[in-house]
Amino acid sequence: MSTGLIIALANIFNSGFQGSIRWVMVGCDLLIFMYNLKVTFNQKQNEAANQNTVGIVSRKRR
Repeated sequence: MSTGLIIALANIFNSGFQGSIRWVMVGCDLLIFMYNLKVTFNQKQNEAANQNTVGIVSRKRR
């Protein structure tokens, strides 16, 4: 998940790329990082919702 962030930070301090291409790469890597964060949080939220649903269903059967 943190690969995009690590690559973005590496590109900020890397002198191999100059000018605007460096910032394009940093921006893309930050977008990748934010997308991965969103996917991870959605998965965790869905898992929590599924656990709550299982508890409600089991209570109704009693």
